[in-house]
Amino acid sequence: MTERRERPSAHRWGCALLLLCTACGGEAEPAPPAAAAEEAAAIAVTVAGDTVPAEPYRSPPGFPLAFHTVVPEGFTANEEMEGPGAAIRFTWAPRGQQRDSSFVYVRVMDEGTTEGAAREIVRTAAERVRIPGNRTELEPRGGHPWAVVEYPIRSVGTFGEPVKGWVALGARGRWFYVIAQSPVEAWPRFEPPAEVILSRWRWADAGGRPGPTGLENPP
Repeated sequence: MTERRERPSAHRWGCALLLLCTACGGEAEPAPPAAAAEEAAAIAVTVAGDTVPAEPYRSPPGFPLAFHTVVPEGFTANEEMEGPGAAIRFTWAPRGQQRDSSFVYVRVMDEGTTEGAAREIVRTAAERVRIPGNRTELEPRGGHPWAVVEYPIRSVGTFGEPVKGWVALGARGRWFYVIAQSPVEAWPRFEPPAEVILSRWRWADAGGRPGPTGLENPP
């Protein structure tokens, strides 16, 4: 069974709660370190030329590939921690929108997955969401510089609306894939903040140093 941990500000997807130790014997509680206070504070990011609020986000304890990024306003996050693999979904639902068909989904594959198997998993994911009856050959496209292979998505959403997006394979000691998907009519508003999540992505094992394109290995 998938275990879900909710973060206070998320409606479906969230991060693990940080446990704070309190002082004993009636002593005053110590002030939080400056770094922790800075991490907890809301920040602002530039999205398509506009400044919007965002929140820092760190992967939960036990996530196979530790990282941190930012989550722009309108997105919520939830983890799926099960077995050797794990996933995080960032769902975009601005202004109280109830549908969850706009999202960025990141899944780390099982340890020991071969490149051939990883490529097949991503291709299968792209095939699965194709428009029914589409018999054209599924071709990879040029896309994100960090992607080993990337496929476009054109399909029909849960509510019958046309959707678009992409699925891409990446590697960071283990294989992972990313799916970005949204209804076609919402894509121009969804894509810029979704790309902020990926461009601000920092791997913990790199000491937080940015790579050229977020998910790419730093030089």
